[in-house]
Amino acid sequence: MAKPLEFTPRPASPQQRLENEFHDSAPALEESLRLLRELHEHGVLDVLTKLVRGGEGLTEGALRTLGSDQMIAGLRSVVELARLIGGLDPADIRQLAQGIGGAVSQGAHSAVNGEKVTPLELPRLLLDPDVQLALGTLFGVLRGLGQGIRAAREEQANAQPGTRIP
Repeated sequence: MAKPLEFTPRPASPQQRLENEFHDSAPALEESLRLLRELHEHGVLDVLTKLVRGGEGLTEGALRTLGSDQMIAGLRSVVELARLIGGLDPADIRQLAQGIGGAVSQGAHSAVNGEKVTPLELPRLLLDPDVQLALGTLFGVLRGLGQGIRAAREEQANAQPGTRIP
């Protein structure tokens, strides 16, 4: 009777292992290169390189990067966003988030089922307590938006000419 052949595959060479790893990691490498390009274009990579090397020009590079118009505008936006979020009541956010979740779910259901509203159905829908609550909420949001915009305009008008926020 014939004896089965024993075959042991040759272990992959370091080059083959590297090629396999490169192939498996291609999406991550592409994303990393995009990030690296952005860091280079905004001068952050230069500052980080100087930081690692501990070389000259680190302070100048950091100040140049942080002092750019884009970076200043970005930092101001982050500060304003943090101020806005800090002033919001978590219970209010929770209520609005639940309402938005319900709205998306109901809207998707209506879209999937092809539901339409005719002009004759509109008065009946306006009597629906949920529709009345939603309309009241929308008008409240609009009122609050208008008040916030007016307050920001007044604040900007009262600000010193040299301190205008872009």
